[in-house]
Amino acid sequence: NQLAEAKKFQKIVIRDLHVPAGVTLDLSNLRDGTTVEFAGRITFGYAEWRGPLVLVSGKRLNIMAYDYARLDGEGHRWWKGGRLTKLVKPRFFEATVDDSTIRGLYFKNPPAWCFVCNWCHNTEISRMTVDT
Repeated sequence: NQLAEAKKFQKIVIRDLHVPAGVTLDLSNLRDGTTVEFAGRITFGYAEWRGPLVLVSGKRLNIMAYDYARLDGEGHRWWKGGRLTKLVKPRFFEATVDDSTIRGLYFKNPPAWCFVCNWCHNTEISRMTVDT
């Protein structure tokens, strides 16, 4: 598993990645002080499930995206029928971090909840864009 191997390092670059349906891009329990950089287009396969599509947790993290990076949920696949539909839609990005920085993330077409920040402490979140 490339991600498990990458989590051993202090810097992780995720570029032009397609995450399979029903799978979380699991960036949980990162080493203290890890930097995660998103680059290019990150996409996700379609499945009815609760998600999240991306999960991040750790301490003293620096989560960032290059200007051209897009996390694209291709949400239109879940939007048929609007809010009245019975489709189960995944949360897009969920973070549980302390003493961290999250900046420059660009979310395109989230399926449902775009950004969930649970139990975050002393964390700066800036320059976030949501484009539906």
